[in-house]
Amino acid sequence: MSTTDEHPAPPAEQRAGHGASAEVRELLEAHAAPLLGAHALLRDAAGLLLVVDRGREGGWDLPGGPTGNELPADALARHLREAVGVEAGTGRLLVVDTAPADRRGRPLLDLLFAAHVTAAADPGATGPTGIRWVGEARALELLGPAAAARLRAALGAEKGSHTALLDDGELVTPSKRDYYRQLPSPMMAATVLVRDDEGRVLVLEPTYKAHLELVGGMVEADEVPVEAAEREGAEELGLRRRPGRLLVVDNVPARLTSYGRALVVHVFDLPPLSADEVAALVLDPKEVRSARWLPPHEALDQLPHVLAVRLAAALRALEHGTVEVLEHADTASLADPARGDAQ
Repeated sequence: MSTTDEHPAPPAEQRAGHGASAEVRELLEAHAAPLLGAHALLRDAAGLLLVVDRGREGGWDLPGGPTGNELPADALARHLREAVGVEAGTGRLLVVDTAPADRRGRPLLDLLFAAHVTAAADPGATGPTGIRWVGEARALELLGPAAAARLRAALGAEKGSHTALLDDGELVTPSKRDYYRQLPSPMMAATVLVRDDEGRVLVLEPTYKAHLELVGGMVEADEVPVEAAEREGAEELGLRRRPGRLLVVDNVPARLTSYGRALVVHVFDLPPLSADEVAALVLDPKEVRSARWLPPHEALDQLPHVLAVRLAAALRALEHGTVEVLEHADTASLADPARGDAQ
């Protein structure tokens, strides 16, 4: 079997270097690749950054170091375990920095990942000359020029959804198309208020959460909220109906969400379902464990506080023919652990 009409697929042992033939192995061994480094943007619970003192090796730096015959994430985990004394998981790639060949004789490719502590390492691990947890401004003062440039780029990437590209410490200007695609923005979600002819509200028990939910989910990059609401209704319920008018816009600041990103939720109406339409609903077993039709007052009692606030606003908007706008700028916390809210 061939991948195209003209080019047969290579033998399995030659694909991607896995189980490569002797000829391919010799080629890979002789190829002079750039030096590869892996470092971490590692924060504690208070948001402070970890910096390490390399001593004679060059002053303060972000934790990490060169890779050996290993994947970058594995090398980073090894450095954090051996030099810092923590077990850490590697998150998304924040920065790629390339530097031309100089005294090293080979170009350098340095990767900076987001990382999180998972556990303390072996108590026998030996640490560097010193480690500190410091604020962002102090970290930029302590680090050398190259590491500081990577950190500045990482702090920007951390607030957005992109990976910053550096050329010898200088930020590479993306194309206009890439620039607009990677602008930091709030997360968006779309919710559908699903009711039946008796005025009951549909509440779902998700398979992946510890609390009840309304129908809906996150808006994907190529969607507007009403399209996401229609897609979620089809995926979760097998319901193929276009949502009705907008009822609620709920604006939640980053400090009140679980993942450090602001969130905007659009809640849409759906004309009440008939008994036949209710009977025809098909729950997605991967996402929905069960569904409950509840009178509005029971739904408000059983939903987590933040969702109850959203549902109450939607019911008011239905009654008065308005659009409710919720703002939480002056709210200390929307979390209610007794009802399943994230802390």
